[in-house]
Amino acid sequence: MLFSEWLQERYSEDEKARSKKIEKDVVSFVEGIDQTINELHLLDIGSGLGANLLYYSENLPFNQNWILLDKDEKLLNISEKYITNNLVNKGWTSKKPLQDTMTFTKNGIIIKFALKNGSLLELDELIDLQMIDIITANAVFDLLSFNHFTNFVKVIKEYHLPLLSTLNYHSMVFRPTTPVDSKFIELYESHMTRKQEFGKAMGPNCSNLMSVSLQKDGYRLSKEESNWKISRNNTKILSHILTFMKDSMLEILEETTNLENFSEWVKQKTRMIDNKSLSLQINHFDIFAHLA
Repeated sequence: MLFSEWLQERYSEDEKARSKKIEKDVVSFVEGIDQTINELHLLDIGSGLGANLLYYSENLPFNQNWILLDKDEKLLNISEKYITNNLVNKGWTSKKPLQDTMTFTKNGIIIKFALKNGSLLELDELIDLQMIDIITANAVFDLLSFNHFTNFVKVIKEYHLPLLSTLNYHSMVFRPTTPVDSKFIELYESHMTRKQEFGKAMGPNCSNLMSVSLQKDGYRLSKEESNWKISRNNTKILSHILTFMKDSMLEILEETTNLENFSEWVKQKTRMIDNKSLSLQINHFDIFAHLA
């Protein structure tokens, strides 16, 4: 499965999991600043196919002007058509593009978006952050090192920017559970946090480490669970996740004994998926952080 295909497949699971409490906190925060706000300017980092825009276009009661930032230029190009098609299918009317900005309207709400190629590690060099009201990110920060995240927080604090970060990975549970599940899940998570050129990714500790960094810099936090509950009938997503886990763990498995046990575990899970007798819960946290 291509990465762009995976992003499409996971959208429905993300949509069901997102915390409504966090959304209410965002709306209350925005209205507390300016009850007559005309347009909310959002910067989405690691934007992928525009999942945040597609979701919040239907769930935030404001005109929205988005900048979608991603380091994958090919993915950005795919996202423009993908977002347009999805908005139109949801009843949004497309207006004539103005320069590089796409515009859509529905029920008196206006949505605009523009694409920007680049890394969140160069945020203040790429974007005029004085023009942004909120930064968003979906399933991004578990891939970052703690050092990268603390540097990112210092940048957004300088501009007094709130952060809405959703679907931050925490843990997973297969059901039914077997005695060796925890061993291989731990192995998978150790692959997430293995040493890389940029350091070690935060992985399953990301929401806790993010909270520490944000609070240290004076941010107030709302933090709520946003768990995927993947049905045994969703064999496509289950198979993809198991394959991704297998490929990741094979990169760090060395001992023959472990490899044999691992192969049997994968075969067992594959049979259960095929028989529609396996489900999976992946636990995340949504975080909304703002300065006083």
